[in-house]
Parts: sequence; structure tokens; C-alpha cells
Amino acid sequence: MRCSERVIVLGALLGALLLAACGGAPRDPERTLGDVIHDRRLALAELRGHPLAERQVPAFERADQWLSRVEAMRADPDVDPERLTLVLTVLEGQLVRIKATFARLDAEAALEARQIRYAEQVARIEAARRENAALRGDVLVEPLPMTRPERRAPAGGGR
Repeated sequence: MRCSERVIVLGALLGALLLAACGGAPRDPERTLGDVIHDRRLALAELRGHPLAERQVPAFERADQWLSRVEAMRADPDVDPERLTLVLTVLEGQLVRIKATFARLDAEAALEARQIRYAEQVARIEAARRENAALRGDVLVEPLPMTRPERRAPAGGGR
């Protein structure tokens, strides 16, 4: 399993655990299903504001579909509360997955920036080393690349 897949799976599990701890559907008598839907819609709008949101269009479309299912279930008076909780859990998992993907992409960008800075530092050090060697009159010998010794056929082409 690749690192990015682990991050997504762990993010989804974290979201599921958070929802299990919170109970998924609203249990607070002051908090209604409309409040929960509103909170999810705000979270989705906030995620759409991320600079890399255009790379997550399919994930946002899935989240919109789950949100519309929740709203349709809200309109149904005979909705099963367990099913509603399940759909809310899936919606929250989708939001967590999007957040985890953004975190991974941000981490990859930061790593790439560090690698570029490191390569620039190595180049500056190498240039300074060459300049110092030239000032001293030293002859620099480049290190040999690491190669494997080749096997040679025995002399005489024998067996």
C-alpha cells in the first residue's frame, strides 16, 4: 500500500471514529438535522476554497451527491434514522478524504520545495569547493561512479 493510500485510509478511519464518537446524527436536542446539513455544507465550501481544489473535482461531486441524498432523506417523513446516520457518516468520510488528500498534496509540495533548496545548497557548496581548490592550485579528482565489475569470459573461449 502506497503512502498516499495509507493517508486516505487513515483519514477515512479517523472520520468514521470521530462520527462514531459524536454519534453521526444530531443527538443534542438543540441541534437539528438542518444544523448538521448546514455545517457539512460550510465545511464543503471551505474545502472548495483550497488552492488545489480543482484537482479534486470528482471527490467534491461525490460529496455533493451525498449531501443531496441527506437533504432528500430529510424531506422524507418515513426515513430510517440508522440509514440517515449512515449517509451522514459517508458524507463526513468523503470530507475527511478530501482533507487528507489536500494534506498529502501540501506535504508533497513542501517536500519538493525542500529538495530544491537542498539541491541549490549542494550546488553552492560544490562551487565554493571548486573555487577554493582553484585558488590553492589543487587538482580536483572527480569520484568514480559506483559500478559493478564485469565478468570476463575465460581466455581461449574455453569451457
